This record gives sequence, structure tokens and C-alpha cells, in this order.
Amino acid sequence: MIVSVMPGPVVADTQVIQPSGYAAPLVGRSWAHGVLDCWALCRDWYARERAIVLPDPERADNWWDDGSSDLYGDAAMQAAGFTKVELKDIAEGDLVLMQIRSKNLVPNHAAIYLGGGHILHHLYDRLSSRDVYGGYWQEVTRSVWRLV
Repeated sequence: MIVSVMPGPVVADTQVIQPSGYAAPLVGRSWAHGVLDCWALCRDWYARERAIVLPDPERADNWWDDGSSDLYGDAAMQAAGFTKVELKDIAEGDLVLMQIRSKNLVPNHAAIYLGGGHILHHLYDRLSSRDVYGGYWQEVTRSVWRLV
């Protein structure tokens, strides 16, 4: 905010300047729950690569253990326009839901399958990255979803 003060003091003019146009990179972005997390990364990928706007529900940190949300439940995925597909049918652009150390045994991590055996994802408290989709990532996969 810029404020022009004249003698007296009297506020003569006020201008508010807000940042606009910034888009976090898909790879190497910092972690901030609810702002720059795995769901935000997936939303940003679909917006940039497919021109699709996905919902951005409120979510408290640790929602997967305290039961405050079901961000990746079947109903939420279907409401966002996704249809469940078999892992064997995975294709570029599919959403991969995983369960990582969740006490309630619910999916709590999302990634985009990039094709060629790679995923784009953003783990808790790490930089977003592109990784090989195999081994551990396939073991913790709970479902695969495709926008239709």
C-alpha cells in the first residue's frame, strides 16, 4: 500500500498494489499446506496442460488423520468430474491417489501420471518433483482417476 501524506498530516492519496500473474513452477515449488500442496499441484497441472479448472476445497493440515475432510474420497473425485480406472489402464494425465502414513487408511497424496513411467507430485514438506512411478509409489497407490 502506498499512502501520500500532506502537511498536517492529511492523507492525500492512497493506492493499493497487489501481486498478480505469479504461477508457481510445477517442479521445484515449495510446500505450503492448502496453498502449494499435492492437490494444488494437480489443480495447477490440469489448468495449465488441459485448461481444466478443478475445485479447491478448504482443507486443514492433517485432515487425513483427524477425519476433518475426505479430499480424495470417491464422492469428491466423481463430483470433480473424475471416473475411476484400473491401474493397468493408466494413461498420461490420470490422477493417482496414494496412501502415505495415514492413520485412517485413506488416500492422502495425489500425483499426475505424466506417461513414460513418471509422475509429478508434491510430498509433504518437500519440493514438488517428477519421479519414476514404480516400486514404492505403485505399492502405496490406492486408485487411479481420469477426467471425462
